[in-house]
Amino acid sequence: MSIRDRLNELYNRRLPNQFNIVDASLVHDIFFGTDQVNRPTLLIKTPDELSTKLNLQVIDVRSIRQPDNTYNAVIVLIDSDLLPLFISFCEDLCIHLAECPYKTLTRNLHNRIIRWQEMFKRGKSNILTESEIRGLFGELYILERIITHNQYDLNTILTSWIGSENSDQDFIFPNLAVEVKTLPHNQTNIRISSESQLDLSHKDLYVVCLQLTHDNAGLSLNNLERRIIALLNDEYVLDLFHKKLSIRGYISIPQYEEYRFSIHHISSYQVTAEFPAIRKSLLPAGISAVSYSISLDALAPFQTPSPIGDLL
Repeated sequence: MSIRDRLNELYNRRLPNQFNIVDASLVHDIFFGTDQVNRPTLLIKTPDELSTKLNLQVIDVRSIRQPDNTYNAVIVLIDSDLLPLFISFCEDLCIHLAECPYKTLTRNLHNRIIRWQEMFKRGKSNILTESEIRGLFGELYILERIITHNQYDLNTILTSWIGSENSDQDFIFPNLAVEVKTLPHNQTNIRISSESQLDLSHKDLYVVCLQLTHDNAGLSLNNLERRIIALLNDEYVLDLFHKKLSIRGYISIPQYEEYRFSIHHISSYQVTAEFPAIRKSLLPAGISAVSYSISLDALAPFQTPSPIGDLL
């Protein structure tokens, strides 16, 4: 039985203030049940007190000291409408904490809860939509290639990736900007989200198009996250990477394994004054929030011989 199925089983036969171990094969003692008012609750035995600064609104997190000077970290779901999300959260904690040493259990638990903050802010939609998955997949794929092949240091690269920060482009470097468009392999146009996205406010502006094919043997978001983590040898940069993923509403959970892609085609285009685009500087006064599509055929004259020169 999977951990998720076990959690659902324990919830379905719940009794107030009764707890059962989730999986005896797990390294650490993790219990699931309900509190005295029948709210779903995860209980984890930890060596240290969990920070009281955690404030996730929809869940209550606290530490209870035990006679042997260890602690029970108690995590209670407050908003019952978010039960499916809470089950995913508990499943993720069980999986993630399984590999960490006992002495770092409290710190790892704290950090993992912090990473779930954006997920809880999203509410009932506990995973990204397929369109959002595809978009993040494209950015992570390009990010990995930039890290692997580029001359910039890791901090500059991660700081320049601002696709999660409502920026007009996904990557903004000192001398150029890159907008990544990720689409199904049979789609024939790209979507431009605003009149500023292709505005020539940078020395060089490029659009990179990734056309993806669904492929059970392909890559998932979880695969790309692990591959990038393996390239980040700096704790500050790794933390920055995780924060940017959390802002995006992504955390590695088993459900993302269902969405796997292979790269059908990559093409890169340089945005020039002749590039087909609606630009803010040319719009009549009072018009804003413009979105539109551009045919890939219309971009053919602007295709670069190699993807973004030295960047990729």
